[in-house]
Amino acid sequence: MSDILAQLRRRREQLARRGVEYFDVPGHPGMVAQVTGLDYPDLRRFIEPAGESDQREVEASTDLIAHAVTALLFRDAAGLTPLREWLEPQITDEQVLAALASHGDEPVRFDDRLAAVFAIDAATARDVVAGVIPSDIARIELAGLIVDWCRTRHITVAEAAAGE
Repeated sequence: MSDILAQLRRRREQLARRGVEYFDVPGHPGMVAQVTGLDYPDLRRFIEPAGESDQREVEASTDLIAHAVTALLFRDAAGLTPLREWLEPQITDEQVLAALASHGDEPVRFDDRLAAVFAIDAATARDVVAGVIPSDIARIELAGLIVDWCRTRHITVAEAAAGE
C-alpha cells in the first residue's frame, strides 16, 4: 500500500512541476519572472518562517522569489524574450556583457549576471532580489502571488491526479 501512495505522491509532484506562470517584476516595466510550480515541501519551507516576525516575512518572501523564479524575460509588443537576448544589444560595458555570457545559454535569474546588469553588490540571490526589487512590500506581494498560484496548482494537480 505504501508503494502505491509513494507512486501517487511522485506523480502529483511531477504534474505540479509542469506548470509555468509569468509574473511582472515590480518596479521594472516589461521585466517578467517565469515561475514553475513548487512542490509542497518547498512552499512550506518558505511559508512557515514568514509568520515569525516582520523581518522574517521579508526574508522568506525574498528567498521564495529567488528560489521560484526559473528565468527572467522581457515582455514587449513582440511577446516574451529571454532577458539576456533583450539586454545584450543595449549594453556597452564589456564586463557586464561578459557576466551575462558567463553561464552559457542558462536563463538569467536573480543571480550574479543580473547583479552585474543592475550594478548590485550582492553575495547571494537574496541580495540580488532585494537590489532589483528594493521595496519590502513589493517583494512580499510578489511572493504572495507566487504562493497563491502554487497552491491553486496543487489543488488542480490533485484533482487531475485523482482523475487518472
